[in-house]
Amino acid sequence: MDELLQKQEIYWAQRSIISWLKHGDKNTKFFHSKATQRRRKNHIRGAGDQMKECLDAVPSRVTEDMLVVLSSEFTAEEIKVALFQMGPTKAPRPDGMNAFFYQKFWHIVGDDVVFAVLDFLNNGNMLPEINHTNIVLIPKVKDPEKMSDFRPISLCNIIYKIISKVLANRLKQVLPHIISPTQSAIVLGRLITDNVLVAYETLHLMHARQKGKKGSLALKLDISKAYDRVEWQFLQKIMEKMGFLAVWIERVMSCVTTSSFSILVNCKPYGMVHPSRGIRQGDPLSPYLFLLCAEGFTTLLDKAELEGRISGVSICRGAPRASNLLFADDSLLFCQATQNEGEAIMEIIQTYANASGQSINLEKSSVYFSANTTGVQWQQMLQILGVKEVMKFDSYLGLPTLIGRAKYHTFSYLKDRVWKNLQGWKGMMLARAGKEILIKAVAQSIPTYTMSVFQLPMKLCDELDNLCAKFWWGQVGNERKIHWRNWDKLSTSKQEGGIGFRNLRDFNLAMYYPRSSFIEAKESPGCSYVWRSLVAALPILKSGYCWGVGNGSSISVMGDKWIPNYPTNKVLHPIHELVDEMAVSELIDPELHVWRGELIMNLFHRDDATAITKIPLSRRVVSDSIIWMHNKNGMFSVKSAYKVAQRMRGEGSRAEHSGGCVGKLVWSVLWKLCIPNKIKIFGWRACNDILPTKCNLVKRNIITDDKCHICTREAELVFHALWGCVAVQDVWAGRISKLQKGVSDFSDFMQLMEHLVGRLSVEELKHPTSLNKRAEEFLEEFKQAQVSLDSSLRERLISDVWQPPSSMEYKLNFDAAIFSRLEKSSIGAIIRNDKGEVMAGMFTIGPKVDTSEEAELLACRRSIEFAVDAGFTRLVIEGDNSNVMQAISSNVAN
Repeated sequence: MDELLQKQEIYWAQRSIISWLKHGDKNTKFFHSKATQRRRKNHIRGAGDQMKECLDAVPSRVTEDMLVVLSSEFTAEEIKVALFQMGPTKAPRPDGMNAFFYQKFWHIVGDDVVFAVLDFLNNGNMLPEINHTNIVLIPKVKDPEKMSDFRPISLCNIIYKIISKVLANRLKQVLPHIISPTQSAIVLGRLITDNVLVAYETLHLMHARQKGKKGSLALKLDISKAYDRVEWQFLQKIMEKMGFLAVWIERVMSCVTTSSFSILVNCKPYGMVHPSRGIRQGDPLSPYLFLLCAEGFTTLLDKAELEGRISGVSICRGAPRASNLLFADDSLLFCQATQNEGEAIMEIIQTYANASGQSINLEKSSVYFSANTTGVQWQQMLQILGVKEVMKFDSYLGLPTLIGRAKYHTFSYLKDRVWKNLQGWKGMMLARAGKEILIKAVAQSIPTYTMSVFQLPMKLCDELDNLCAKFWWGQVGNERKIHWRNWDKLSTSKQEGGIGFRNLRDFNLAMYYPRSSFIEAKESPGCSYVWRSLVAALPILKSGYCWGVGNGSSISVMGDKWIPNYPTNKVLHPIHELVDEMAVSELIDPELHVWRGELIMNLFHRDDATAITKIPLSRRVVSDSIIWMHNKNGMFSVKSAYKVAQRMRGEGSRAEHSGGCVGKLVWSVLWKLCIPNKIKIFGWRACNDILPTKCNLVKRNIITDDKCHICTREAELVFHALWGCVAVQDVWAGRISKLQKGVSDFSDFMQLMEHLVGRLSVEELKHPTSLNKRAEEFLEEFKQAQVSLDSSLRERLISDVWQPPSSMEYKLNFDAAIFSRLEKSSIGAIIRNDKGEVMAGMFTIGPKVDTSEEAELLACRRSIEFAVDAGFTRLVIEGDNSNVMQAISSNVAN
């Protein structure tokens, strides 16, 4: 018996290749599983076509409507739009030109550019030279030595970039409908933070999950040279499988396959390379094409999930399971920590890699296990996946993945980055105007991305503000400088007497977006830091949101905010108890879609009833929606939310006491002056009394004598130093002596400036000598007007003249007027044919409105109804309010 057992041990040791098997160990379940796993891994199931396997999972998603958008004839307007969307001063291309040349001289070169671009887009003809590209090598490390230390960026010719941009502009219109929701890169309506939030919540759950038999894992993949390895055949096949037309695929593949490269080495091009695969970084079309390729990966994962081969991770009961999150070439996969799911994941990765040409770098990839994963499970999964285990991912899409109690330490890297930038600028001898630009554009933008997801600790926000304040006032190292204005006042808007720097505490709270079910949400024990960050912004959102009435079924008459431009936005004086349980839909006639005026008058106080019946209703049956009251278009913006946050903290009231409202006229004039910024900053400091005059230095115990060192009679206030001193008066007398009269009673420079601004705008223009000056200026302006107009100005003037429609259409022009004293508005419309002949006209009285935009929108709707009733359906609609016309033309909710 012992001899037989010994032979069995030798047999299983050889099969499982376990070198550390010792004499006396028995044949256990462990050895059986090792051998079975190896047999399963080495078993050949068949050598099928992996590209076909990948493509079979991709459904046809391009609809007939999408094909119409993509295949319609290209126009000159699309080409111009694409050109002017480009950054004008990007690096020059092989032709030596950047976009600025074409934009500036479009009136000269436009026709030739349009002909060349349309010849390819509509006919398929493109010269090889157009698609020639310079590749510039951007170092990824400080001292690059290998080619892998460089990032290749393509510098395409402007003509080709216009072609590519036009195709990209059309493609991105259909991408939201054909790209999986787990891909959030550059798709309209999706944000990078969408994936960050889902990833963080899922990883938080995995970290906190201590119970459960099944562990789970998150696999972060590193894809090497993702753009460079895309197989052209795979790209073409996946577009065919998704349902794109052959002519569209031909145009796209022509852009990809006819390219050639020269390498820029020390600014000189070398060689001529004709690639056989890959798409170019720097080509406007490439990011969208990569999304199509990555769709092969997501559909394989979705198919495996439907078949039950992988199950993903769900953060709670009823929540969808997350199996993959993709942002360009950044991939994060989730599955259960079981042998079957691990092998399924690796099989999918291998299939996609072989089909698309992508290469997964397993050495740089990593896996994170949930807290309830057993030692046996994670050892087994590490062997299957072949990647390293981490206690937590360093980051995902540039943000921390797990945040503990030491939140300040977690986000301290932001302070290091800001400090590093500020230190680099300190030796540049910048004026304060230059410092203002650097602080706003760089230093305060560094934490913005992080703040869009997390609420930063208050201590960190204060320290970041302090770093910027020290830089602004010129403090270097440990030396001390006078901060003439505290940061709270500097961070108010320029119209309120500040500089417009951000207060990071308020800005952080303003970075969130309201959603209906989110408004009443609360914190719960054990919730994630992301959720706590979102809930912290609720007071701001609650103060600024309001329901937009559609059908009214979702809105409670008494419980919700739904009356715009009304105190508290709620019903104030109900006179009937039935109102408490009513929905707004009960106040609307379901057939006519108008307010039930008589019912409303019986149920509500007159003020409430008037405010309710003023709310415009859609003629269509639309759902109720939440609107943001601090923007005219009803859409949330960080800028408007930041202003709300400042008002809630009382920043606005403090600015009033410091001259914010007192000097409103001065601020509006000062910041619009066409003078160097450093002069504006000096004027701002003078009006705020924060110049280093002797009086201000005495207040800070720096000196003891406050007398003016020139006249030695009066204290050196800002007013005295810049206006009241005898020596200064002599200077002003040589320029505008009339302004010296009648201003001796002032002692405050802000009051003086308000007085001078008023006199310059009213009295000065009435003075006889000023009339002579104005006459001379008018003559000079007349002479300059004889010079040929700029092309952009010509186009703008031409557009102000009525343009007839085509012979098959009619033009509808509408307008509105507001009569505030009569509490009414009026609406007018006229319909003309291509010869300018009047076909029909209309005038009517409209309701009382609060804004010109509202009046114009109501006029537009009433005019269209009039035109349809009169039998005119092929219409070109034109109004004189650009905001209204843009809102009507846009497919974005407004």
